[in-house]
Amino acid sequence: MEKQKTSTKNEVNLKRKLDLAQKKVISLQRSQRALIQSFELERTKSKIAYRYLFKQNEFDRKQLSHELHDEIAQMLTAINLELAVLGKEAAKGSELIQNKIKNTQNLVEKSVDLVHRFARELRPIALDGLGLLAALRAHAKAFTKQTQIPVIVRSNRFKEPTEVTRIVLFRVLQEALNNITKHAHATKVSVSVSAKNSIVSLSIQDNGVSFNVKKQEQQRSPERLGLIGMRERVNMLGGSMRISSSPEHGTLIQAKIHMEGLIQKK
Repeated sequence: MEKQKTSTKNEVNLKRKLDLAQKKVISLQRSQRALIQSFELERTKSKIAYRYLFKQNEFDRKQLSHELHDEIAQMLTAINLELAVLGKEAAKGSELIQNKIKNTQNLVEKSVDLVHRFARELRPIALDGLGLLAALRAHAKAFTKQTQIPVIVRSNRFKEPTEVTRIVLFRVLQEALNNITKHAHATKVSVSVSAKNSIVSLSIQDNGVSFNVKKQEQQRSPERLGLIGMRERVNMLGGSMRISSSPEHGTLIQAKIHMEGLIQKK
């Protein structure tokens, strides 16, 4: 009886934390939309403001990701362990109770996977703890598992870039893979990361459906905002990004940024 009370209390706390996390996610999404819109209105004047908002948005993502991973996921795991104990105690009871406990355990396990995926998309732990290449490979692996589209990541050895450079390049890959899932109908993706003369380069090539890059960037659509978001993140650091797409070769995205994340004078 005492364990059932504890489990119920944990479920109430979990619901409260999930509701709070959902509100934070909605707030982050609004902040991101406002960030892109403000940059479009005053492209030149807003460079400093954009950089600040970008850093603040990434900080919020990091905090929420850690909260999801460290608190909510752990609470779900604790509930699952309690259910396992209850399942053993109910082994002598009715089959109906055992089935209900098993179904609840399956639901909790799916919730844990969902929370971990949600946390990775917000801010992958590998990006802070293991570096850019590890984060790119982890995201590619998770993408392949979710979509069944193979992603091969190739790289030479290079010095780890600064945090802001790592974040921007990771977001470029994240947005590119999102677009591939929604529109490209690709069957494979190749990712290349390299560094030369203090410049780190990221290339993403798919074999999917091509599109008119110039026309897409001029239209008012969510896809356009995604392309603009990638470009502005790279340009914010004085880097460059090139997108080419053709029926024969699919789509190629190439981003180049200084290793130190410096804004270069042009």
